[in-house]
Amino acid sequence: MMSPILNATVETGLAPSSKRARLILGAIVLLFLIVRLPVLLRQPGGQDEDWFAVPGWTVLNEGIPRIPYLPSRNPETAFYRADTALYALPPAQFYFQAPIYAVFGPSWGTARIPSFLSGIVAILLVYQLGQCLLREEPSALWAAGLYSVSRVFYFPCLSARPDLLCGAIGLGAVYTTWRWQTTRNRRTLLIAGGLAGLGFLTHPFALVYSIQVGVWVLLATRGWKQRLLNILVLGLTAAAVMSVWSLLIWQHPEIFRIQFFNNVLDRSSPGLFHRLIFPFEAIWAQAQILVERAGLMQTLIMVLALPGLTIYAVVRHRPELRLLLTLAWSSVCLHLVLVGTHPTKGYYCYTGAFLFMCLGTCVTTVGARFRGDGLGSKLARVAGGVILVGAFVPGSGIRTCMTYLQNWDSLNHDSAQFSEMLITELPVDAKFTVDTAFVLDFYLAGRDTVLAKNEEFFFESDEQPYDYLVVGRFGIHAEIPKSQNGRLLKTFGDQDDIFSCYAEIYVPNDSASVEDDLQ
Repeated sequence: MMSPILNATVETGLAPSSKRARLILGAIVLLFLIVRLPVLLRQPGGQDEDWFAVPGWTVLNEGIPRIPYLPSRNPETAFYRADTALYALPPAQFYFQAPIYAVFGPSWGTARIPSFLSGIVAILLVYQLGQCLLREEPSALWAAGLYSVSRVFYFPCLSARPDLLCGAIGLGAVYTTWRWQTTRNRRTLLIAGGLAGLGFLTHPFALVYSIQVGVWVLLATRGWKQRLLNILVLGLTAAAVMSVWSLLIWQHPEIFRIQFFNNVLDRSSPGLFHRLIFPFEAIWAQAQILVERAGLMQTLIMVLALPGLTIYAVVRHRPELRLLLTLAWSSVCLHLVLVGTHPTKGYYCYTGAFLFMCLGTCVTTVGARFRGDGLGSKLARVAGGVILVGAFVPGSGIRTCMTYLQNWDSLNHDSAQFSEMLITELPVDAKFTVDTAFVLDFYLAGRDTVLAKNEEFFFESDEQPYDYLVVGRFGIHAEIPKSQNGRLLKTFGDQDDIFSCYAEIYVPNDSASVEDDLQ
């Protein structure tokens, strides 16, 4: 017998979207493109992009992902021998990057294109899933629109990290499972399994939606024999896709073991069983991470929408909301239990998608109470919408976009040109230690480059000899010049403009005067 959690939502097919809804959804995507594209193209390397931008280039040229400017030899770090091969995370993101590099060439901007395209897909899937789970165009449009301007979405879509690719694949797996339940087409189940496996090739966070999809298939299947068959189809398909990574792992199994265990498995402590029984440490850690990523206002709006909609569904007897609420609650719980205290932030792009579907329903439900043609009702709806959207404007990236557009011809607001200027100012045959913002550019220019870091768990560059140390805002904040025993030689850019590129050039304290080299 089918679970009552699923039954009320999927008995009939889905009506196609109206022309008005398609136009609004198109406007949401267009706004996303307008606001995000200038930032994607112009900003320098950001957090973690020093790890995850260059492997796509080495895949294109050598067939294997690695970080050539990170010569770590410490087996206690996450990137032990990453200049040989990168196994700290699965490699799908890098293989998506490689053909983009082949077409557009390597840069910070092109490294982010897989995440950017995944963002468009994620917006469309939030709307489509909202249609499937809610059967209300306004709720689905509110969900997609608010999601597209949220901070849990803004940062992953402009990063070379695999967060949004993994999240979009997960939303696709959930949508495909919904399609399978409505059609009972085993080919669709194969696609769902393939997407789950592809998700694992981007990040272990895919375990969250793999569990959701697996349990869904079990509950939606009648008869134990059929259940076993469907789970085997789903699981074996996912495993077959995942197994592709083994072709890389067998080349350097010891490097894989050290990197993957250090970076993923050992950082979610305490153990899984302990977190199931005592989740409080994980809840507190993830609450801090979410507030840091989304801000207090957006966090409260997102999080409170879930219990609010749950209470409404129980009190008002709304069985059609059961599936959405089950997916939302299970996403939150699995996120907490499986991620634990791991500091990763980007995967709220997946969990947050279901919270925004709940929020979209809350918006239309409250708005329905003011339905009417009277002036007071119209003003109440408009005022409520403006207040809600206004809560998402701070941190939405509009100010950043406007700054880049207003300074489009400024070298200080174009990281590629700014890096090129730095590179031409410095001797060709020198050894460079370069921080996150500019390391990819120096490496691609053929310079002898090492990444500037002073984080024990990742990499410490203080033992690497250098002629010039190039640091931006990341390096200055981390006090890398101090740990590298550097003496300031020259500065470039505007330090007071947070959207401007800024760099400081150092030489070793014990070096002879080299000021003439920069004249």
